Amino acid sequence: MSISVEHLNFSYCDRPVLEDVSFRAVCGEVVCIIGPNGVGKSTLFRCILGIINNYSGIAKINEIEIKTLKPKQLARLIAYIPQSHTPAFHYSVLDMTLMGTTAQMSAFATPRKQEIIVAEEALKILDIYHLRDRDFTKMSGGERQLVLIARALAQQAKVLIMDEPTANLDYGNQIRVLEQVKHLTSKGYTIIQSTHQPEQALYYADYVIALKDGRVYAAGKPHDVMDEELIFNLYGVRVKIQSLFDDKIRMCIPEDVLLHR
Repeated sequence: MSISVEHLNFSYCDRPVLEDVSFRAVCGEVVCIIGPNGVGKSTLFRCILGIINNYSGIAKINEIEIKTLKPKQLARLIAYIPQSHTPAFHYSVLDMTLMGTTAQMSAFATPRKQEIIVAEEALKILDIYHLRDRDFTKMSGGERQLVLIARALAQQAKVLIMDEPTANLDYGNQIRVLEQVKHLTSKGYTIIQSTHQPEQALYYADYVIALKDGRVYAAGKPHDVMDEELIFNLYGVRVKIQSLFDDKIRMCIPEDVLLHR
């Protein structure tokens, strides 16, 4: 399952938000979109998700224009994982996950044994099946985020769009969520996620798209495009990119930290 965006442009009230954005995400890859606030990351996601359709250019899934798909059709192909979600009621983890199966059900239908099996399998994939009866609203941020990913898996779409999936999580939960995200690529998922943390792109991404002023400022494999100049031009801070373990891993260290050691 692939996503391709070609020369996409979008404006709010004549104010350009996205200009000539092009990229491709393919099966088994994590594509990470980086950039400061207000550069159009969330707007780009809304275009891919079919929420915004008055853009120029082309957005396609498996060579089918997204604009031509009905919401139900698109929901069977693309799933969205928000930063966080607090439901109005005290749903169990299994109930939250079952909500993802509605994309495969007819209107007003109730979950059958088949949907329950799908939801339980999604929980097992993420190693949280033991939490199935827990109250979603009383769980930690990291556990909640994994449940939201499980809900997306139960949707049975093979493209996952993640809007800053580790925002507001502590360090341990960030790592747990990102490791599960990376694991999903081995199961044939295509993942597009945004982040404000360049280190996450260096550690987990297969491909990076850097947005600045609504345009693609740089794109490519993390080790090819993520350098000290890019980080400064995007975020206005000076860093040193350090190589570890024969250049298998790179990390960002703020220059000020090094200067005061």
